[in-house]
Amino acid sequence: MTAQNVAGQSNCEDSLCVPEVALDRKPHKGQEFDTLDDAYEFYNKYAKEGGFSIRINSSKICKESNDIIRKEYVCFKEGQARQSKVVNCKRRRGIIRGGCSAKLVVVKSEFGKYMVRIFVEEHNHALSSPRMVHLLRSHRSMSAAQKNLSQQLAAVNIPTCQQIGLFELQAGGLQNMGCVQRDFYNNDRNLQNELKGHDADMLYEHFQSEKEKNSSFFYNIKAGCDDRITHCFWADAVCRRAYKFYGDVIVFDTTYNTNRYSMIFAPFVGVNNHGQTIVFGCGFLSDETTESFLWLFEQFKEAMPGDDPKMIITDQDPAMAKAISLAFPFTFHRFCIWHILNKFSERLSKTVHMENYRHFQKCIWESNTVEEFDALWKDVIDKAKLTENEWLQGVYEIRSKWVPAYVNHVFSAGMSSSQRAESNHAIFKRWTKAAKLERVIDGDGVEINDCSDKSILLRRTKLFQLASNVIDKAVLSEAASKLVIENLEDALEKVKLVMKSCRSEGVLEKNSGMQQPHFNEPLQVRAKGCGKRLKGGKEKAKEKAKGKDKGRRCNGCGLVGQSHDKRNCPLLIKRLELNTERNINLSDSSDGSYASTDYP
Repeated sequence: MTAQNVAGQSNCEDSLCVPEVALDRKPHKGQEFDTLDDAYEFYNKYAKEGGFSIRINSSKICKESNDIIRKEYVCFKEGQARQSKVVNCKRRRGIIRGGCSAKLVVVKSEFGKYMVRIFVEEHNHALSSPRMVHLLRSHRSMSAAQKNLSQQLAAVNIPTCQQIGLFELQAGGLQNMGCVQRDFYNNDRNLQNELKGHDADMLYEHFQSEKEKNSSFFYNIKAGCDDRITHCFWADAVCRRAYKFYGDVIVFDTTYNTNRYSMIFAPFVGVNNHGQTIVFGCGFLSDETTESFLWLFEQFKEAMPGDDPKMIITDQDPAMAKAISLAFPFTFHRFCIWHILNKFSERLSKTVHMENYRHFQKCIWESNTVEEFDALWKDVIDKAKLTENEWLQGVYEIRSKWVPAYVNHVFSAGMSSSQRAESNHAIFKRWTKAAKLERVIDGDGVEINDCSDKSILLRRTKLFQLASNVIDKAVLSEAASKLVIENLEDALEKVKLVMKSCRSEGVLEKNSGMQQPHFNEPLQVRAKGCGKRLKGGKEKAKEKAKGKDKGRRCNGCGLVGQSHDKRNCPLLIKRLELNTERNINLSDSSDGSYASTDYP
């Protein structure tokens, strides 16, 4: 309660305040409504125009029919405030209830309608001004459209504060939004509370919703014991179409701890004709066994139109390699060269690595033929005396899967820094204007179309554009504005009827449909790639050097953590300069003989 309202209340103690509202918008005794919702809506509109808020005070239910036969709506300042038992409270809340007697009582008639039995118009407190009435409780509520749009905006990482600015701009001011900032945050909190324990079912419902929006959306969920999700794969129409054009080379890698259940996230990515990273599909796995990878690859093959990829790039996981050989027998499996080169600092001693790593790099990247690579590799190994290094022996044995000289015969879409001239023409099977104009058909003969017009955001945008055009044309004429208002009011009543019928049909359809499967949240996964990250030799050496720098003590000035030592200590240099200057002055004032230099 603001100070203005408190002051207004004191002025109204001896005189009653009556809202200034037109007679045709005031309730009156004997007025009838079809439903209780209509009665509440009418009284709430009257309260908003009058400058107060309402709430439900009491209801009476018939025991025989279980119908509400009486409803009482009162002013939000009805009743008396409770006395607080807290003493010396730092925060004092304003008194909301002040014994206001304004109310509306409706009862159910014998004809099934609700008739106004009691209407008290007078208030014993000051009424809110039109500029402040939108802050009152009964006039603040987020509509279903606002809630849905807020969820869609949050899904694309638009924060709540920016969402409020968007709604305010569309509505033409905060007073026209119908809600305030706190309502948005409360709605987010309520959604989070409702979603607890329903992540698995929500994932399934999300996939079902995407499938309804676009039939080209593909997904599959596998559940284990207790209906807990263990495997999951999905790919939308954009991903599936992209694979048709750019699916000749894919990169498959697994990441960890990207979700609260620590499931392994496994995306399939590639490169388009502009060198940009694109996604072909994604999956969640509960473990990294050959069986799990094989299930995921089979789902990927089923979802993607066209042939198997020509090349797949992964790390050196044995289970993954076995699954690839079974699912993609004619695909060239290449190991990620970055993972291999990064291990040189871990597998070799610091001295050997510093002296020979540039020779290894020259051997790997500048060899044009396999014979040249073999000769240079053997020369580096012999000179560095690393013939007994088992890790280097193992890396050399699988050279046909990662050394550029061995894999350049297969097109890799620029995934490697060096390419043979014979494979460069494939980059140009991608720089045509008609690169993505071809129709894409799935295995069932259905066209994969990435267009969909069922999004709430898209429909809302279309409606806003049409309404804006009508308003811009009609606002300059009073007659045209009146015509638009009449048609909008008529359209609003028709929309209400359509929504009522849609809700009733939706309930019948839901009850008569097939029973939806139920999924439980997956168990926490402990994968082999999660946990404490392993640090390489370079990173360890940097941390060690950093630690030495942090704890270094200068023997000249005695300070710790300095970037200098005794040889270039600023304090010693300053003392030396002062002593030198003093000795020169002494020599000039004596009989011509030079005094000995006195060092600190």
